[in-house]
Amino acid sequence: MKVKENLVILKFLKLYGKYENKAFRIFSVIGTLILLRKFFKVLNELIPWHYFKNCSPQRYGEGSWALITGTTNDLGRALAYALAQRGFSLCLLGRNYEKLNNLKLELQGSFKNIFIHTITIDFQDSLDQYFLESIQNEIDDLDISIMVNNVGGGIIDNFTEIKEKKIKEFLLVTSLPLIKLCHYILKKMKLRKNKKSAIINVSSIAGLYPCPYFSVYSSLEAFIDMFSRSLAKEAGKDIDILSVRPFLVAKSVSVLGKLFGFITPSECAQSILSKVGVFNVSYGHWKHVLQGNILEIIPDIFKKMFFKFLGPYILKKEKEHRQRSARINLQFDNNQF
Repeated sequence: MKVKENLVILKFLKLYGKYENKAFRIFSVIGTLILLRKFFKVLNELIPWHYFKNCSPQRYGEGSWALITGTTNDLGRALAYALAQRGFSLCLLGRNYEKLNNLKLELQGSFKNIFIHTITIDFQDSLDQYFLESIQNEIDDLDISIMVNNVGGGIIDNFTEIKEKKIKEFLLVTSLPLIKLCHYILKKMKLRKNKKSAIINVSSIAGLYPCPYFSVYSSLEAFIDMFSRSLAKEAGKDIDILSVRPFLVAKSVSVLGKLFGFITPSECAQSILSKVGVFNVSYGHWKHVLQGNILEIIPDIFKKMFFKFLGPYILKKEKEHRQRSARINLQFDNNQF
């Protein structure tokens, strides 16, 4: 048996030796084409598309509205400001009436030429049969040309230590409302004859790679990303759908943070809007485009090492943040008496 195996190996080596130069040239050409494809893909995303002003009322309709969920978090606020700067009237959704109203007043003070409507709603009630109806009643008469699904949050912890109630709340807030709103808004957008519309779903790089302590969060972000990319294939030529997968976004970014690719919510928002109507999926900001494409081409063993370090590091920082918040709340409660 071993003799036969050795003969087969020898025949293969002789055959390879005979065609070695041709095989080398063929594989060199294939490798070069793959590298060129990746290079032009990255180059295309690095083009400053914001100068072309794709996300504008001229493209999506003068006097039209942008509906934004999760507007009371940092990125949601930044998206509201960025869309207002472009001349869109805003329909802001959130569960905190006071924060929504404060944001509305801020925007009205800065932008006099747009209308702003707020809807106070808790996405944890998305299973309720009246959840979607209450939104429909508020927006039925609005010409909505853009919808941004930004609502969500993060569960970063050991999976077995996460409370079942928290998992249920995260699922209800992140996935079901997005599906329901896309289903209703997409049908509404298709009635806008000969007018472009856009749906932007904010996902995360966490949805692309397995990372310890991110099991629930990563799986939901992967769902948002795949849902958006699949929907883009069937939505039609007049509906621009973008799945955006940013990396690290922080309200305040240090010099060191900038070096590691952190961006501010404002930078993230502007980069997201610059990609609408150009791409169906994007990492957004140019820093994140570079990071994302580097991750795509490096060997899996290095990816595993990176995320094996990243998961515990972020979990540690998250726990430190919780402890600080708990101490602040305790001090506040003590001061009440």
